[in-house]
Amino acid sequence: MYESNPENYIQLSFESAMYPGGGDIVVTLQRTTGLTPHELRIQAEEESEQQKQRCILLKSALDNQRWQGDGRVEGPVFVESALTQLFESPAVSDWLKSALKSALDRDSVDAANDAEILADLLGRRCNSLLMGATQHLLGQG
Repeated sequence: MYESNPENYIQLSFESAMYPGGGDIVVTLQRTTGLTPHELRIQAEEESEQQKQRCILLKSALDNQRWQGDGRVEGPVFVESALTQLFESPAVSDWLKSALKSALDRDSVDAANDAEILADLLGRRCNSLLMGATQHLLGQG
């Protein structure tokens, strides 16, 4: 078992002082329910990849906002085009689409401030969850 190191097994080895000639006692435990640490890691990596794809899409939309020489954005046509792109993209979650629609009905400055606060809180939560999962996988949590 040591050669393959399967993620859903734990192997314990004991020596007995009372029976020194009896050899080692080896106990193997198998996790039969729930996700293994390996499966949890794969799931986290898949979720991370999905988030990366969303970030790439959003970054692409923001990068398309080129500033003209006098410092003004290219105009409302671009904004509408970028929003249409986001709303039509399957990579953007329904929650984000709904939040964007709601934000567009509000004062832009207030919505932008709220979005900044939300992004900060979600980033902190994500970091905390990743740190907790990492500690759990390393057996420290």
